[in-house]
Amino acid sequence: MTLQPEIIIKLRERIAVIPPEAQRFAVLHDYELELLVSLVRSPIMSLTIPSKSQAYLATGRPIVAALDGEGGRIVAEAGAGVVCPAEAPERLAQAVVHMRTLDSEATRKMGEAGRAYYRQQFDPDALAQRMVSLFHSGIESMSKSQSHAR
Repeated sequence: MTLQPEIIIKLRERIAVIPPEAQRFAVLHDYELELLVSLVRSPIMSLTIPSKSQAYLATGRPIVAALDGEGGRIVAEAGAGVVCPAEAPERLAQAVVHMRTLDSEATRKMGEAGRAYYRQQFDPDALAQRMVSLFHSGIESMSKSQSHAR
C-alpha cells in the first residue's frame, strides 16, 4: 500500500497530520511550524519538484525535506530548511531533531530565504515576465538574422 504524502505540522508541542490539500497552503503562514515534504525514493521522483515544495517555500516557513534529487536540491539551494534522503527514517528523525534545536531566529531566516527563493524562481508573475523577455529576445534575434540574410 502506498501512502499519500502528508504535511506534518508542529504547533507548540502537538503534532497534527493534515492531508495535502492546496487550499490549506494559504493558511500555513499564520502558524509557527516546520513543514515536511517527502516523496518515495525512485529515479523518476528524483527528477521532479513537488508542487507542494513550491507552496511551502512561498509560506515563508522552514522546511524538512525528505527528498532526493531536484526537490531536495531546491530546498538546500534556497537555504530554506534541512534536507535528508527519501525513505531514510533515521535521517529524517535526525533532521527533525536538528530543526527543533534551532532558535527562532535561525528558522525565521530559513523561512525568509525560502520565500525569497520562491519569488525569484517560481512566482507566476516573475515567470511570466521572464517568458515575455525570452520571447522579445527571440523576436529580436530572428529580426536580426533575417536582416543579415537579405
